[in-house]
Amino acid sequence: LISKENEDFSIKGPSNLLLSAVSNIIDNAIYWVGVKKETENEKYKAAIYIGSDLKSFSGPAIIIADNGNGFNLEPDELIQPFRTTRPGGMGLGLYFVNIVMEMLGGKLVFPDIEDLDIPKPYNGAAVALVFPK
Repeated sequence: LISKENEDFSIKGPSNLLLSAVSNIIDNAIYWVGVKKETENEKYKAAIYIGSDLKSFSGPAIIIADNGNGFNLEPDELIQPFRTTRPGGMGLGLYFVNIVMEMLGGKLVFPDIEDLDIPKPYNGAAVALVFPK
């Protein structure tokens, strides 16, 4: 990483699928912090965290977290097709991400944000893309 805030690791897999998976999660985070911004006062600053974690999971992970309202569904529901709380959403994004991660031998995890070693302002939803060692 350019900033050296997190450790680097290499990922092997189809770059187009990996990019689509990460983009989907970031798109969700952008949407949900925007929803929260509409309901909060002017002091709320929408924020999204993207980093790596090489110690907390069974393999290296990309962590994406935000300071939105968090998930309204249970983790097993989040990866079911056509399950969404996003108005106009299709409910296929996290389903797709889960398929990509399984195909690579990894997994999609929804850790409790308090269990992650990330800055405190990120207290909404958290997703970990855990890759095989």
